[in-house]
Amino acid sequence: METAAAKQAYKRRSGVAESPNAWIKEKFGIGKLRLRGLVKAGIEVL
Repeated sequence: METAAAKQAYKRRSGVAESPNAWIKEKFGIGKLRLRGLVKAGIEVL
């Protein structure tokens, strides 16, 4: 986050990735997941 390029990449990511994540958390009541990794997190959500 020290460089201007990193700050710009993070700014682009915020609108693309963070909004859907926040919506999913609110809609489905999912807080922190206890398991790590994509497969295990998917199992926990289901």
